[in-house]
Amino acid sequence: MPNWCSTSYVVTGDKKEVRDLYEKMKSLEEREKPLVENDFGVTWLGNLVTLLGRSWKEVYCRGEWSGLIVDIEDNELRFYTMTAWSELQQLRHFLQEKYPSLTFYFRSEEPGMCIFQTNDAGGIYFPERYKVEHWDEEDEYCMDMEAVFDVVSDITGTTVRTVEEMNKAVDTYNDTHEREPIFIYEFETVED
Repeated sequence: MPNWCSTSYVVTGDKKEVRDLYEKMKSLEEREKPLVENDFGVTWLGNLVTLLGRSWKEVYCRGEWSGLIVDIEDNELRFYTMTAWSELQQLRHFLQEKYPSLTFYFRSEEPGMCIFQTNDAGGIYFPERYKVEHWDEEDEYCMDMEAVFDVVSDITGTTVRTVEEMNKAVDTYNDTHEREPIFIYEFETVED
């Protein structure tokens, strides 16, 4: 069984291409039965690959999408995927070939292998560069280390102003709160 990777996408570009991709994905969501038999259902990414004219056996597409939202006025399409192991770069490249005007910004999280990545180098849609995970609270996304220090200070009750102080506070806290530890992840900026 794979580790599952959660990826958030914001797709921008030509209004016609944004609308076309949205309408195709929406039409698949509205089907009673999947376009191709599978274990994921109507939102299996292989259905989308098939609808766009390619064999799902040629494009790695193990996963599904959810949360499909379009804003035609701003030429934006948003959705999430849950996929095996990582963000599906091959699938994204296939979609970019089909829709040349579109840019696919993403932020992916696969905590099992500590893979936290984004291709949004300019921070247009995913400006947060850190994630603080605390089992007793909602995850916090932070723009910089100062924001991380504030979150860790709030959780631990310790004033944190440096990385060393943060590491010490987290270690001390985790030693006494084994069932609700704090984890801090940094998003790597990747290029394709």
